[in-house]
Amino acid sequence: MKRVVFVLMWALATLGSYAQPAQKVTLNILSYEGYTPEQTNKEFIEFVHKQFQVDLTINVTSISSEKQLFDLVRAKVADIFTPGMDLIQDERFNYIKNKLAAPLNLDNIPNYKNLLPANDRPGYLTHDGKVYGTAIAGGGYWIAYRKSKFPTPPNSYSVFWQPENKGRYVIGDYSAHQAYLVALALNIKGEDLFNFDKLFRDWEFREKYAYLHQNQKRNWNATDKAADFADVDLGLAYGFGIKELWKSNSDWYMVIPKEGQLRWIDNLMINAALSKDPLKTQIAEAFVNFVLSHEYQHKVMLEGVGCEPVVCEVLDCVNWSQYPGLVHLKNTTSKTRIEYIQPLNQRDRNRFELQYKNALQNKPLFVP
Repeated sequence: MKRVVFVLMWALATLGSYAQPAQKVTLNILSYEGYTPEQTNKEFIEFVHKQFQVDLTINVTSISSEKQLFDLVRAKVADIFTPGMDLIQDERFNYIKNKLAAPLNLDNIPNYKNLLPANDRPGYLTHDGKVYGTAIAGGGYWIAYRKSKFPTPPNSYSVFWQPENKGRYVIGDYSAHQAYLVALALNIKGEDLFNFDKLFRDWEFREKYAYLHQNQKRNWNATDKAADFADVDLGLAYGFGIKELWKSNSDWYMVIPKEGQLRWIDNLMINAALSKDPLKTQIAEAFVNFVLSHEYQHKVMLEGVGCEPVVCEVLDCVNWSQYPGLVHLKNTTSKTRIEYIQPLNQRDRNRFELQYKNALQNKPLFVP
């Protein structure tokens, strides 16, 4: 009997000597708030443990500014990062040209094929035939409004220039974006929409631009938040703050302006520094694939954040009666005009900023 016990103990000890502890990996993600929630991070951690036999830790840092995003990527602190479409080839950053982003191995990202056609290999994410990132969420500047104050949805930008709405609305603090929205309201065509000189030489444009800024209640910074809408009835919004408001106040809705949509797309990119770590690169690509799943896009982007999914079929089976505040997303591919945010050169950025400050301080706008 003693011999049997000894043999069993020897066998267990021998097996134990071959068992290797799981490797530990940390994935640092730089993301906009809401895009990488704790619950889905836990799901991905479990997947990685099963798939790679790795104990994964995920650290998420919220993006607070364009410069902070760039600095952390350049310092190799962020393994995965989430730039807006207009920042990727911005001359200040140029993530692809400056070799800060790694090309994706699409063989490891099978869900890439599920992307909507507009998001498949866009020019701003491709170089020399390689794809350097993927869209993960999209949306526009919508008109947000209190239904109790506006029984008929105010589906035109003109609502912001109606005298009775002075001091009742909020807008963003992106100087160029607000100019583009005024240009949409005036039905300015083609590339002229983004042309600083042509915009500010137009007296009607200057008048409406100044009025929009001088009669707002306040503006929101970076992304709209629920608190920004606390004492107003109307606003221009991405929708993040409105989605948060629905938890306590179902009076808020959003609508697509009939004059057209100024659209944005946020993207996921992998830091080029990961190329020295094949295992971490595989895990990062698995995370990209995870984010492009139908389940993630529905749960996080639609239900969680309230913005547009970027993969096919996610919206096809939505019971819109369960999401009354998101019904504007049902028709985002309608015939209304769509204009995507463009990168700016430094000169135009400075000029837009100066006009923005002049408008806020009730100073005359200069004519180029």
